[in-house]
Amino acid sequence: MLEGKIKHFVEMNKISKTGEVVFLGSTFFAGMDVAELAENDNIDMMIYNRSFSKLSLDNADSVLASCIYPLQPLKLFVNIGEEDLQLFNNDKDTFISKYEWMLLNIHRNCKNCSIYIVSINSQKNNVNEMNETLENIAGDTGCIFIEINTGINHGTEISVFNKLKPYIRNFPITFSDAMNYQVG
Repeated sequence: MLEGKIKHFVEMNKISKTGEVVFLGSTFFAGMDVAELAENDNIDMMIYNRSFSKLSLDNADSVLASCIYPLQPLKLFVNIGEEDLQLFNNDKDTFISKYEWMLLNIHRNCKNCSIYIVSINSQKNNVNEMNETLENIAGDTGCIFIEINTGINHGTEISVFNKLKPYIRNFPITFSDAMNYQVG
């Protein structure tokens, strides 16, 4: 399953622009229709969703090498961890080590890339602790952490995209653009 989708994205990358915005995530991000959401908001950058259902830290390296590094993204939104909750619960240090190793490799291979770690969107036990850990990892590795598990509409594609929009856009923005951002 993973290999087939990697091949698909490798082919898509042949016609994709480099230096744009890329989403990399697991099941939640894989289900987001990022292109339609961006089109509806007149986002002025290309956004590529290179997410895989069931993607974990154990198989992220092959996805990064094949699907992300060739795009040399200007901004990379990472939402990996929802499939690693058991690892986090059983061996937090190994989870942290694998996550930091993944981020180090992204920094090494995507030189001009800003990395945004997006919190895990789940109702499972210990997800708040995992998100706190991800926030600490972001601070330690020069990344920006984005919390998406807040507000009355937490968890919906539209509410999550609205929380990510301010980070997707190039700055400075116009007053009109700023007024269009939705907080919740």
